[in-house]
Amino acid sequence: MYRKSFSNSNLIEASFDNSCFLGRDFTNAELEKASLKGSSFWIQLQWKFLLTVAILLLAILSSCVIGAGSLFSVFLLIGFSQPIHGIPILLSLSVSLLVIPQRGFTLGVITGVTLLIPFLLLSTIFPTINNNDIGIGVPFFIGVGSVTLVTSGIALATLSTVLALIVFESVYITITGAIGITLAIATMTSRTYTVIPITTIAALFTGYLAWKTINSSQLFMWILQTAIAIAAKRGNLFINANLSDADFTDATLKLCDFRGANLTRTRFFQARGLKFCRLGNTYLAHPQIRQLVVTLNGQAQQFDGLNLEGVNLQGANLQDASFIGTNLNNANLRNADLSRAILKQAQLDGTDMRGAILTGACIEDWGITGSTKLEGVHCDYVFMRLETKDNPNRLRKPDYLGEDFAEGEFADFIKPYVDTLDLYHSQDIDPRAISIALKNLSTNHPEQELRFVAIERRGNNGLNLRFTTAPGSDKSELSHEYFTDYARINKELPLAVQLKLVAQDSAIRTLKDTIEQFIQTGTHQSKIQAETIQIVQGELIVT
Repeated sequence: MYRKSFSNSNLIEASFDNSCFLGRDFTNAELEKASLKGSSFWIQLQWKFLLTVAILLLAILSSCVIGAGSLFSVFLLIGFSQPIHGIPILLSLSVSLLVIPQRGFTLGVITGVTLLIPFLLLSTIFPTINNNDIGIGVPFFIGVGSVTLVTSGIALATLSTVLALIVFESVYITITGAIGITLAIATMTSRTYTVIPITTIAALFTGYLAWKTINSSQLFMWILQTAIAIAAKRGNLFINANLSDADFTDATLKLCDFRGANLTRTRFFQARGLKFCRLGNTYLAHPQIRQLVVTLNGQAQQFDGLNLEGVNLQGANLQDASFIGTNLNNANLRNADLSRAILKQAQLDGTDMRGAILTGACIEDWGITGSTKLEGVHCDYVFMRLETKDNPNRLRKPDYLGEDFAEGEFADFIKPYVDTLDLYHSQDIDPRAISIALKNLSTNHPEQELRFVAIERRGNNGLNLRFTTAPGSDKSELSHEYFTDYARINKELPLAVQLKLVAQDSAIRTLKDTIEQFIQTGTHQSKIQAETIQIVQGELIVT
């Protein structure tokens, strides 16, 4: 099948608004800032026809397998003189069908087969059929084969149904058709109407599993991914394409392949069909992130610790959302509403926050840098730390409750935090761990030319260490590395080891003593300036 190719093409700032693409190849294409608003991306018609044939063949195969398993079940139920030979297979099949939706196919089969073990033991007591010796293993292996065939057939039927749902979209027609095909073929294959109850249950069960799979059940994600991989073979390919700042607003993106694509600040507002695309390791593979970039509504949701680097959330409603430790580097947050959002230790290097609303946000130890765009930010007040049970004081700025930042005043207030690396500790302050973690940071990054500026007290218990760094340094990454190491030292490093390190390293000991002395004085601003302690080329220098 012929596929029109734009592979390796230079399509920067190209406009494809409201276009229709049938299986085009954009592999390695440059589509930076391209406009694809309202465009539709579909698989090729010839491929859709071949998929239809494949779906029918897969449905027939699964029906035959289910029919064979059902026939074995009936054979055990009515073919033996003792009912003990037939009842366990129906019991094991029933239990398998109950386990599969909760724990998956594999555990369902294992559970069903395990239930046949007592059947094997009972076969030693009742080993005859019509007075003929059948041996100990025949009923057991027929039972195992019945469970395995029926569950395998259901798996194949579910794959067929999901594939049909993806290709044809009509849920009711597809599921109804699958049930009809399964019933008809399975019954004909077995050549007896006594299997109808079993095949009916299996067919209905297939429709139920297909519905759960389409609705992103993690247990059956492998079925969905397999179906998508098959159907997207002749879809639109964006493999390794540069889609930074491209706009897919209101586009239909069904069965596209985005593996390896650069999706930095790519806009997917109101895009449809993304969950039926091959997404690889892009941020779209995460269901919560995919929902966020499509709806731009993250109000009161938690995104703590997620990698949202490069997402486009321009104009998003992020009120009361939590982004503790979230990677938002190079993201587009222009005009986003971050009122009362928690941005504690959020990484914001290169993030575009122009025009965003930050009133009431918590910005404790957030990782803004010189490349963070804060022009035109709307902010009446912020909180410098997160409220805790031990310390409910959130340290509001401006301090006076009746006072707000004037227009543009927030940018002036926050500028010193942009120009320096601020390591703020709100609780569990351990001078030993601080000194060791700081020495590790300076040793690992001598090129950053860390220079100590001052120690500041914030609130009743907060402590902030302020440093200058080399021009262009990634303060967000330095802050993240420091606090990760500090938490590890506090949690994993025994007190005896900490004391030994402090005792053996005079620079660490000096810094520890300085911090302890500052804490004891109770002042709000240290007199220790850069000429007293410096950290240059990985060494703490006391002057």
